[in-house]
Amino acid sequence: MHQVHSHVRVEPAQDADFAQLAAIVAMCFSDMPVETAINGPPTSSNLEATAQRYRHADRLHRQQHALPAAIKCVYTDPESGDETIVGTAQWYIFPRQRTAQDSAAPHYLLACDWVNSGHERAKITNFFQPFLEGRVRWMGSSPHGTLMYLAVLPAWRRQGIATRCVQWGLDRCQQLGIPAYLEASDLGAPVYEKLGFKTVDRIESEWETIPCGCPIMIKYPADGNQSKG
Repeated sequence: MHQVHSHVRVEPAQDADFAQLAAIVAMCFSDMPVETAINGPPTSSNLEATAQRYRHADRLHRQQHALPAAIKCVYTDPESGDETIVGTAQWYIFPRQRTAQDSAAPHYLLACDWVNSGHERAKITNFFQPFLEGRVRWMGSSPHGTLMYLAVLPAWRRQGIATRCVQWGLDRCQQLGIPAYLEASDLGAPVYEKLGFKTVDRIESEWETIPCGCPIMIKYPADGNQSKG
């Protein structure tokens, strides 16, 4: 593990990376029916469309907040020098107070305006509504960072890749003195707890009558500021 750590780096994604990032996310989220409804099955054309949406979301965030959102974790083979993207995440960091209207609006990637079927789009937005309400309830319009779409290639799990991707955003939140926010899976929550996150609430939603619950977790900055928006 030490050897792997010494040859990995985390940095903002470049335009040419998004096809690989979309493929990694699709692989890791393949067991979530809502993601299939959003992006379709992982065909080459669907993956390219997903990559374009991730790229657009990153550009929007850079334009509005002067910060990157999509990040990549890259492993460099010490012998060949070959580089492989082994993990990714999207950190949407809001460094300044936003309007109530902006904070209450669904994130571009969760609004799913590109889904042609009105019925299917309504299913998706209804599924995500409790998530949006949780973010508004806990973060409101206050500055904070939100972690989305953390994904690591299966062969690279349990080697600290996810931790490095999470820590990248935590470092920036700490520099800004703002809380970090995420919705975890029940299985993933202990990993985030090791990084200082605390469970503060729980979201309950459902997809086609199948319940889906997950904890809301927050890590406040070291100054102890725990005010809500």
